[in-house]
Amino acid sequence: MSNLLFSKQEMANFVVRWLRIEEPDIRLEPVLGMELVYNVFMKEDPNKSGMLNLRNIWTAYQRSKDINTIIDGLNGHLRGMRFCREWGSQGIDYQWDKVFPTLRPKNYARLQLAESKLLCDKMVPELDTVFCERREGLLLFIDRDAIPEQSADDLRNQAYANLHQQGWIFPVERFPGLHRAENGVLHIYYDVAQSFQLQFFIEEMRPAYLPKTFLVAFPSFDTAVVLTMDIPLLSVNQAQEVAMRSGMMKLVHMMNRREQRPLATHIYWIRGLRTVCLFRSHSRLKGVG
Repeated sequence: MSNLLFSKQEMANFVVRWLRIEEPDIRLEPVLGMELVYNVFMKEDPNKSGMLNLRNIWTAYQRSKDINTIIDGLNGHLRGMRFCREWGSQGIDYQWDKVFPTLRPKNYARLQLAESKLLCDKMVPELDTVFCERREGLLLFIDRDAIPEQSADDLRNQAYANLHQQGWIFPVERFPGLHRAENGVLHIYYDVAQSFQLQFFIEEMRPAYLPKTFLVAFPSFDTAVVLTMDIPLLSVNQAQEVAMRSGMMKLVHMMNRREQRPLATHIYWIRGLRTVCLFRSHSRLKGVG
C-alpha cells in the first residue's frame, strides 16, 4: 500500500489548481498522450504556448514522500511563469557568459517545448546535451528559435568555453572499489549550483585530475560517479567486467533509484578522445526538468 498522501492525478490537480489561482491570466490544457504535461497559454499572447511538465515533481514526491517537494515544485513553476510573462513578447535576452552545457535524458530537447526546440548537442551517447542559463533561481534552457540561426554554433562554443573557465569541480567523496587487487577508486561528484558533468568529456580539462582512461556515470542531474584504477582498460569487455566487479554498476543503479531527479544508469568508458557507452539504461523521461 502506498504511503503517499496524493495519487499522481491528485498531485497534478493540486498543482494546476494553485497555478490557476496564483496566475489567473494563464490557461492550462493537458497534452494528449503525455501524462502530467500541459500546454500553457498566456493572456498577453494566446496564440503562443509554453509547456508545463509536472513529471519531475511527481518523481521527487514519490521518492521522498515529502509534500514539501510538491510545494517547492509549484513555487518553481510560478517563478518560471512570472519570469516569462515579465519578458513578454520581446523574448529572453540570454546572457552568453552565463550559459553552460548540461545533460538531460535522450530526446529531452525534442519533447520539452510545445512550438520550438531547445538548442542541443550530441556530445554524450544516449543523452542530450542542452544549454541553459541560471538566473534568479531558474534554469533558462536556450530556445533555438529565440536566437539567430547563425548564432547557434557560437553560443554552443561559448557555453563550453564558460565550462572550461569555471574550472574543475572536484569530488565530494572517494572510497576504494570492491575488488582490491585492481586498486580501483570510486569518486562521487555532487553540485547543485553549477553545471559540471560535461567536464569529463572535454579532454583538455582532464589531464591534471583524471587518468587517460576511466569510467563515468550520471545517476542524477546533479551527480557523477567516476571509477579510476591503476591497471589500463584496453577493451570494452574488460571495462564492463571492471564496472561490475568494482561495485560501480550497483552503486550507480542504487543512486539512480533513490535520487529525486534521476538521469540515467549508463556507464561510459572514456579513453582519450573515445567515449563508449558500456551499459545502457532504458530511455525514459520520468522526473526530467
